[in-house]
Amino acid sequence: MDIPKTVEDLNLLIKNEVQESIHLEYKASPAIDKKERHEIAKDVSSFANSDGGIIIYGINENEHLPVEIDEGVDHSKYTREWLEQVVNSNISPIIDGIEIVQIPLSSKRSSFVIKIPKSFRAPHQEQTSKKYYRRYNFMAQPMEDYEINEIRNRSFRITPLVNFDIYIREKVIVYFVISNIGKVPAENVFFTFSKELIWHNEERKPPILTKGIKYFPPDRTFKIRYNTSSQIFKKENESSIEFDVSVSYFHPEISQNITDIFHIDLNDYRYTYISESELYQHGKNIEDSISKLTSELQKLNTYTERISNMVAPTGLDISISTLRNLKHIISGKDSFVKIDPMYCDYQVFKEVLQIDIQLAFLLETHFLEKKLVEDLSHLNGMTEEILNRFKQHFITENR
Repeated sequence: MDIPKTVEDLNLLIKNEVQESIHLEYKASPAIDKKERHEIAKDVSSFANSDGGIIIYGINENEHLPVEIDEGVDHSKYTREWLEQVVNSNISPIIDGIEIVQIPLSSKRSSFVIKIPKSFRAPHQEQTSKKYYRRYNFMAQPMEDYEINEIRNRSFRITPLVNFDIYIREKVIVYFVISNIGKVPAENVFFTFSKELIWHNEERKPPILTKGIKYFPPDRTFKIRYNTSSQIFKKENESSIEFDVSVSYFHPEISQNITDIFHIDLNDYRYTYISESELYQHGKNIEDSISKLTSELQKLNTYTERISNMVAPTGLDISISTLRNLKHIISGKDSFVKIDPMYCDYQVFKEVLQIDIQLAFLLETHFLEKKLVEDLSHLNGMTEEILNRFKQHFITENR
């Protein structure tokens, strides 16, 4: 049944004597009242827990048949937004995909129509009574325990698509990890945070968190750098350590919008670390390639001392910076190719300059924002010695 949107649509229901059913209910206008929040939530949740349906406020009925349009609801007192707030705040979990239509009857009064989809995140509980309701013919009735369990099984047949997680790199850099873990694309994905977060740079807040993701294919993952653990766990920032993330999206398998809420408590991640760092994983992946270079490296015995000076404390026999300049070493050149800092991540700065990860992170952010080399001396932890090493290994001309 299509949702009525005009007075003509309401009159057509009356003319055709469309009877109330498991999918349709008529309510007189006084049913929308502040004292009736419980009843509104009960009726709406009962449709969602059943097979979906439509509630029309503003029609008198007799023996389940529509008789006439009544005087309507005072829309200066009870607005569409008020009705939406009543539904969302009195039913748990929130029902996705509800449509509310206001049909003006006069300058002061309106009829309201609520279309409720069959919910695949059921059962939904009415919060005042703490009961679960289901639609039986013409009435909303409390469900038995076995019925609640049967409806709960609906959600097990629908695989969630979007996951929101936390990843902490080297116990310092905190990332938000957003993944499509399903087998179909998620569409129109939007994120809502319960609190204002403390980002490493407010001006560079990721667009996907503010504008959403229009098309999110399966097996796609976004890793978003949030901040450093030292900044997050500062005493003045404690209010943003624990928060909720609401992720809403269109699920094509059920042709409905879905909302999942992820509770994040960064305290859970204190003093934790990944058993194998990402750098270690990269090392394992290139192990075969490095072994193939063994025969060539044996030819470089005369340059062993120069190579050993370039080995970084990563545990690898050959560091990233060594490989970048291997060609120059073989050719016997005294100088090395300088690295463009605009294209380096924090790992390169950490290894080449032999600095801690905090300063390396600041350097990466500095050049991502295309700031001047002359401003490096203002970075927290930067010393004259490190600055000299930077000038030795990196391009310093401003672009």
